[in-house]
Amino acid sequence: MNRLEMRAWILKSILGLVLATYLTGMASQPGEAQQIHAVKITDEILIDGSLDEAIWSELTPIHIKYESWPDETRIVVPGAVARIAYDQKYLYAAIVVSDPEPEKIRAHLTDRDRAFNDDFVGIVIDTFNDERRAYEFFVNPLGIQMDLIKDDVANTEDSSWDAIWHSAGQLVETGYVVEMAIPFNQLRFQKGNGPQTWGLDVIRVLPRDQRQVIRIQKINPNKSGYLNQISKISGFQNVSSGSNLQITPSFTAFRRDVRDESGDLAKSDSAEDPGLFIKWGITPNVTLNAVVNPDFSQVEADAAQLTANNQFALFFDEKRPLFLEGADYFHTPVKVVHTRMIADPSEAVKVTGKQGSHNFGIFMARDKVTNILLPGLEGSSLANLDQETRDTVARYRRDFGKKATLGLILTDREGDGYENQVVGVDGKWRLTNKDTFVFQALASRTQNPLALESSQAVADDFSGKAILLNYWHSVKNWWVDLAYHQFDEGFRADLGFVGQVNYHKASVFTGYNWLRDSGFFSRNGISTRVQRTEDGNGQLYLEEAWIEFSAGMPRQSFASLTPVHRSQVFKGVTYDLFFNEFFFETKPGGMVSFSLSGSYGDWIDFSQGRPAERFNASPSVSLNLGRRFRLQFQHLHSQLDVEGTRLFTAEMPQLNVTWQKSRRLFVRTILQYADIRRNDALYQEPVETETRDLQAQILFSYKVNPQTVFFVGYNDNRNGNDQMDLIQLDRSFFLKGSYAWTR
Repeated sequence: MNRLEMRAWILKSILGLVLATYLTGMASQPGEAQQIHAVKITDEILIDGSLDEAIWSELTPIHIKYESWPDETRIVVPGAVARIAYDQKYLYAAIVVSDPEPEKIRAHLTDRDRAFNDDFVGIVIDTFNDERRAYEFFVNPLGIQMDLIKDDVANTEDSSWDAIWHSAGQLVETGYVVEMAIPFNQLRFQKGNGPQTWGLDVIRVLPRDQRQVIRIQKINPNKSGYLNQISKISGFQNVSSGSNLQITPSFTAFRRDVRDESGDLAKSDSAEDPGLFIKWGITPNVTLNAVVNPDFSQVEADAAQLTANNQFALFFDEKRPLFLEGADYFHTPVKVVHTRMIADPSEAVKVTGKQGSHNFGIFMARDKVTNILLPGLEGSSLANLDQETRDTVARYRRDFGKKATLGLILTDREGDGYENQVVGVDGKWRLTNKDTFVFQALASRTQNPLALESSQAVADDFSGKAILLNYWHSVKNWWVDLAYHQFDEGFRADLGFVGQVNYHKASVFTGYNWLRDSGFFSRNGISTRVQRTEDGNGQLYLEEAWIEFSAGMPRQSFASLTPVHRSQVFKGVTYDLFFNEFFFETKPGGMVSFSLSGSYGDWIDFSQGRPAERFNASPSVSLNLGRRFRLQFQHLHSQLDVEGTRLFTAEMPQLNVTWQKSRRLFVRTILQYADIRRNDALYQEPVETETRDLQAQILFSYKVNPQTVFFVGYNDNRNGNDQMDLIQLDRSFFLKGSYAWTR
């Protein structure tokens, strides 16, 4: 199949399915969304988890009784009741949960955004009522906060966003009670003096034998989208975000001792580094964020990943507050913006906002170092240049009605003898309640600096294009997903994370699920995917087909097995591969959860280009001892055999132990160990027969809110090999404090 035939095939398939959908006229059942009126109050409310104020009993109850998962036809009685009100500064919510088995309620003290395995309740508010983006505020029975951004365009939930708000909760004999007060200066909404209408959902989550999700209205699984089905709440007349100014000065003291050439650990002088973060709501719907001399040191280690025999560079999530704020404004189907590529900015500024159907965002940063992802067809790698760059990203998206969006993206990175620009257009169109079409077209231009040309043997000036087409049809029990990707060899997105280029790919992904009200297997599924990838010259690079069998079981258990057949070309040789992937997880109670994932079968030794056999396994266990103590253990195991002989074995255990003294204070220890043993006789180049690394981190954290924090920490790195026991390479001590002043 050549490129033109592939394009014709994918387009004909898309058009055929769209036409079939319209001709069959598959209409969805109407929802049962509520129309709710928010009451303005003048009484003072104390957020303490006790509904002592008389105003709570005077407000109209909102019943949380419609189950949306696993059985959207079920009405839960007794359920939970919410009451909502507001004043000039806050949106208030109180939720009383009744449970016939209160002893089974799961509630633990933990850091914010870490209580999703507990019972919890919360509200979802679409403040622009555009059915595309919403804020989610959840609280567990002990008042632990979880806040997220729901993006219905990208179909994602982002828990990395953090707001400053108030919550409290307490367990009672019949269940639990929570209270929330959300400042309007933490929200964005349409500017105006009259009454407003927002989208609203109130949710209760019960983790029992199955994870139940209960809402205030029915959600139709045969209808595409979530925010277009939730209830509406009106009111909020004359509410304002106020001056909406937040100034957060920070101070970091840091000392790093490094082993010198004599083998001694040389003590260094401590460094003190002040910084400043400013957040200003220019209007209720436009926000400016700026930092000067920010401290972007990681107070939490990245998740462990093995590098042995990897084809492509590893991906790490963004964790820095400046870049997380409004990150969904810069999302596109192709990841052309990944702010982790901005390694060490000296200053940065970001403006994001929405006016009617117009969404926009721009950020600029000056980066003191330059990290570049060099993509290719058969692999990618990271390069580092010791030079400064000026980075700019601009994004605009226009909403058309309730079903379509059209967006533009521009990224620009410039340095000494170096440039990379990407421009693109993207869109999403909800054709029917069940059918959605997404596209993106991009073009890039790159001028490499001399240092990169000489060290990486790359061209000095080149350009390329990229295209993504995606169509899916989804109803309750089955779905089909058609996709086509094309990336030229010269395409590069240096402010994003695009690791593979010089290919075009077509794929079909379809599956069927069925649910049972009783029996051991309650949630079962079968899905399959077929894809073909060709290089830029139209030659086969990869052809793959797999089928997945999955089953849900009691105690929140789930298992899947996926046999895969793949034909892959690597360095001019075609490999015929058959392997299996597996996954199992169970959460039998609030105390323990366990998962196991892995794969086994045919593989490729990418380091030397030859057939191999692999076995990977990753068991993970989480143990809650009481409400305050949590132990998490994960072990990554990977082994590769060539010609029946072990080439290498890699082990990476990681232990995370946390003692949560209160909602604000915790002490955490992380130990991460890596041990790779190699058979040097099977390598063409000299290798160390064993390399070992040990990283340890101790962190004391006191967190009043996401911006008012105090950290004290210690890091230790040790290294060893076949000739040397583990020795300490460096150690570091750090102290960090910041205070958020708001008005």
